[in-house]
Amino acid sequence: MPVDISAQDVELSTKKGPVYGPLSFTVQPGEAVALVAGQSNGLSSLLLTLVGRMKPSGGTVTVGGIIIPQHMRKVQKIATFAGFDDLDDLDPALTIAEIAYERISLESPIIARRPGWKGDHMTSCLHAAFGTEPPGPDVPIEDLTVLGQAQARLFVALVCRPSVISYNDVDSLRNPNDQAALWESLQRASALGITIVANTANVGPIPDGVRQIFAERPDNRDESRIIDESADESADELANEETRVDIPRSPTDPITTTRHRAGSTPAYQHTHALAAEEANHGE
Repeated sequence: MPVDISAQDVELSTKKGPVYGPLSFTVQPGEAVALVAGQSNGLSSLLLTLVGRMKPSGGTVTVGGIIIPQHMRKVQKIATFAGFDDLDDLDPALTIAEIAYERISLESPIIARRPGWKGDHMTSCLHAAFGTEPPGPDVPIEDLTVLGQAQARLFVALVCRPSVISYNDVDSLRNPNDQAALWESLQRASALGITIVANTANVGPIPDGVRQIFAERPDNRDESRIIDESADESADELANEETRVDIPRSPTDPITTTRHRAGSTPAYQHTHALAAEEANHGE
């Protein structure tokens, strides 16, 4: 069920300084929105706040009528995230199908029967994340390109049927063509009725139909840090650059592998460290 997001003077500060906000904005049900700001504006922490994983220090956020910070656990049941290092990293040795079914079993243990790979739900999630030519179920994560791995993180978020997804740092893809392709994936996800919020400092690759919200902190505004590098401008520069990520394989020892796979569960304990890091960068 599509849900809206409403932020009213939401902000986060730590002992080391402000992280984000205060900000006020709304996102319509099933809308795709880009939060635009230069680096050091705490948008990663803001995205975690919007899905109930990080408590703000001031203001409120309402997600589908559920108020943050009062009812964060309820928001967590309908909202999820993707693209956060240390929080939703994918085991490079696992296949597309393995990571999908692992996430379903972790977040939806009451499901009696897992959805079939070729069923309507999995097919719609694959096409939203990867487009018309998704990878097969037996393709390992480590064999995907940088873009493919970013899309895989979106796919894994989609399979558990959330109403809201926050996607962190589209700029982590260096190639603006890849950024544009990821934005298209996020748009396709919103077409499924899912409310999408992502952050970026590069407005060039953002497609029509994705609304932009200027989200710099009032004490840290510097529009020169926001760039407008379109998808085609740097294509030649990066055309010959290898886009496959070189990630070492996971250990094959069964005990070690089990621990590593268990670690793919969203590690919410890292969120406080993230807020502190973003506060430091804002100084």
